[in-house]
Amino acid sequence: MTREAALSGFRAMIDAGLAFVNAEFRIEHAVSEADEQHVVDFVRTHEQTIERLVVAPAFVTYKRSALTQFEHVIDCIEADEPLSDHRRTLIAADPLLPAIDSESEDRLNAVGSIWSRIQWIQIAFEPIVTSESNDFWPALTTVFDRRSAEDRLLPALAFAAPAREHPGAFQFTIELGAVDDQYVPASLHSGSLEYTDEAIRALTRGERRLDSLIRRQLDERFTDTSAAN
Repeated sequence: MTREAALSGFRAMIDAGLAFVNAEFRIEHAVSEADEQHVVDFVRTHEQTIERLVVAPAFVTYKRSALTQFEHVIDCIEADEPLSDHRRTLIAADPLLPAIDSESEDRLNAVGSIWSRIQWIQIAFEPIVTSESNDFWPALTTVFDRRSAEDRLLPALAFAAPAREHPGAFQFTIELGAVDDQYVPASLHSGSLEYTDEAIRALTRGERRLDSLIRRQLDERFTDTSAAN
């Protein structure tokens, strides 16, 4: 079993994907969605503070949840247990689940999209977990051909898919009370900034950039493999 090979590859791709999303995210675009002028004024004045105290930790939380979920999938693979036996635990660990609007009529479809991506994680990474190589790329190029690798990796890493396919089911907000009190006036302690459109835009663009990166890496790795043979 090469759990570490699968984990190292997944971690590297999640790191790259989150870096792309972070590069795409624009707090000023989020501000344009705000209705109340005093919220707009506050966010524009403290943009860097919000990014440091709220946005950056959100990326850390996302990565932690993604890795936890991935390890749950690997646990199922190693134990030879169906994912369906652990469906609730796997969905509960999803990074996007907290952003689903519990009152949305489309929420169950969004959860279904999350579940579909989790299943793709198993499809993409189970052969790597059960391969003999201890390193991700050698394992990948041993168990898949170029087309099969792309056809499995891209859906498994389509982290924006649930929100992109079911935007009405999501509501992304920044609770201004989460910002340090020294920056937030008392009148805004219970205020919030919704940035759903900007979150989905950044997630989608970040995912597209990750797709391009993965395709380039696959081209390089399978070219090297062909040359070696």
